Amino acid sequence: MKKSARLFAVAALVATAGIAFAMDGSVGVVKERQDLMGSNGASMKILGDMVKSGTIDAAAATAALTTLQTNAQQIPVVFETNDLTPPTKAKPEIWTDFEGFKTKAAALEAAATAALAGAMDAAALGAAMGALGGSCQGCHEAFRL
Repeated sequence: MKKSARLFAVAALVATAGIAFAMDGSVGVVKERQDLMGSNGASMKILGDMVKSGTIDAAAATAALTTLQTNAQQIPVVFETNDLTPPTKAKPEIWTDFEGFKTKAAALEAAATAALAGAMDAAALGAAMGALGGSCQGCHEAFRL
């Protein structure tokens, strides 16, 4: 139970950060990136709220996981351009280790794909949130200010 609570806390932090990430008045490719990450944060919040409540809406969970899966495929695309225009939260390491960055995005896609293939109950979704939150956290720790 303690592990589930910690994983939920990580997912909630990632979701909150993602939503705040897109609200800072950015423009251009930075705004595009932040909008994508904000969408990920919103999806994580939906999933986290379901896990926390123990009530799973399979259609909403599927939609949120599909969003994460699709967005994960787009993460390397929206970061192809090395743009560190403020107020970006991107670290320069994204472009000095772009292969590592793409690997982190692929981990998010894999976690979302695995969750979509699994059962849509509280236990399965809770376990999936661990992998999803871990992939978000790992990327943020390495590549986000």
